[in-house]
Amino acid sequence: MSVEEPTEVMNLEPSAIIGFDGHVVCGLRVHPDQRHLVFPLGNEISIYECATNKQSFLRGHTNTISTLDISTSGRMVASGQSNHMGFRAFVIVWDWETRKEISRHELHRVRVQSLCFSSNDQFLVSLGGKDCGSIIVWDIEQRTAICGTIATKETTGEATKVASLNKRFTTFVSGGDQNLRVWNIDRERKRLTVQDVAVGKLRREFTGMRISPNDDTLYVGTMSGDIVKINLNCNPNPSDPSQDKMPVLLGCFGKHNAKKPP
Repeated sequence: MSVEEPTEVMNLEPSAIIGFDGHVVCGLRVHPDQRHLVFPLGNEISIYECATNKQSFLRGHTNTISTLDISTSGRMVASGQSNHMGFRAFVIVWDWETRKEISRHELHRVRVQSLCFSSNDQFLVSLGGKDCGSIIVWDIEQRTAICGTIATKETTGEATKVASLNKRFTTFVSGGDQNLRVWNIDRERKRLTVQDVAVGKLRREFTGMRISPNDDTLYVGTMSGDIVKINLNCNPNPSDPSQDKMPVLLGCFGKHNAKKPP
């Protein structure tokens, strides 16, 4: 009786995957080269070339991708994932040209909520989800964590978003449920310093954030539908991260309802 030899089975590479559920906040990104769309598909990142309709994929996560960011220069992509309760969640930095992994860490528990590159591509800031609640600063060149701390005070809700300033490489902003904070990375002392934005009696759940090109003003969306304008009061010298004045609220603007008196 003859025994058939097992047939070698080749792995099939997908040529294209169609689908986008929109569950990842700000998950659909346009690459700075203006020719590619970048978005998560399950545990992979899809890179779609608009002119040719070709797709390529970044693979390395073990569970669903929860957030991503693209560096200002376009040289790198970063992605974070969610995981099962009790397990660590990966953050991966990818090289855009080679489509290969540069580095990764698993310093967050359960979920990575938000990511942002510093504007000079030196640091990657990652924010953990509600089961983690920490901010980690990753040195991309050295491939090591510089510092980390809890993102919020005990008297506020969780933080859900981080965003880097444009000209000040070591400064970034975090926001969430009744918290809005400005952070500075002290590379030499390996620590983070923080200032809370003075918003007075304003109570909001802050969502999306945009910073003016000169770093003077922060615009923040809220779950209540209005837009909050913040004066960041940064030092006029971009290379000096020190701040003499606290970042303060300039105004809270909502859509005017013509049926109600102003």
